[in-house]
Amino acid sequence: MRLRLHRIYISLLSLCLLLASLSAYAAKPAKAKDKKKIVRLTNPVPDALVKVSIRHRDLPVSAEAVNPNSKDYLIREGIDVSHYQGTIDWDRVASDGSIGYVYIKATEGESLVDDMYEYNVNEARRVGIKVGSYHFFRGNASLEMQLNNLTSVVKRNKQDLVPLIDVEHAGGLSKDELVSRLKEFVTAVSRYYGCKPIIYTYQNFYNRYLQGGEFNNYPLMIASYHDNQPQLNDDRQYNMWQYTSHGSVSGIRGRTDRSKVMEGFSIADLYF
Repeated sequence: MRLRLHRIYISLLSLCLLLASLSAYAAKPAKAKDKKKIVRLTNPVPDALVKVSIRHRDLPVSAEAVNPNSKDYLIREGIDVSHYQGTIDWDRVASDGSIGYVYIKATEGESLVDDMYEYNVNEARRVGIKVGSYHFFRGNASLEMQLNNLTSVVKRNKQDLVPLIDVEHAGGLSKDELVSRLKEFVTAVSRYYGCKPIIYTYQNFYNRYLQGGEFNNYPLMIASYHDNQPQLNDDRQYNMWQYTSHGSVSGIRGRTDRSKVMEGFSIADLYF
């Protein structure tokens, strides 16, 4: 009996010692490196998170699409020329640095071909100026012959910009007749080249003959030689404003027409 009590006493004593040991281990403070780990995980550095957020936000954005300093966006000033300017020194035009594009007269009416066209196209493209070609539209001339004249001279592989159709005279036609014939012509030009041509005209001519919605899907160049920007009666937005016919450009003797791309548009809108 005395031996059994002694064994029970020893077991209880061992159990008490074990419980005391476990309690002391649980109360032991964490090591310094554990504290650092906890602080690092629960208290992130705010500046580091901001930088990561900005970096990931910017990744999907196309710099070319939104950058106002992109090459296409910076092309704002241009000219249009024909045989009236004589032999142009295109190296000097390019070195001037202000001219980024040119529209060159190619054809007029049913059969006229500008005798400086080939020279101007080849030289302007050689020096890196964006080139487009224009046809002077005669409302009372054969549409088929005008289209043949234009397409036989203006070749796709020598164009940077969409064709331009110059409309300045009604040719004795009524407004409805002119609109109908011009629409038929620009539709045929669009079909042939696979792109809509830009329509050029004067502010007053547009307001008198072309407003009304028939040409809303076509880009516009509006001529108006005043300090204030042109105002169209139907509030159409236009891609370009030809603001003077007396511009001075290095390499060109005499005066020439100067134009500019309007805010909200880019020369890339007119790429062929």
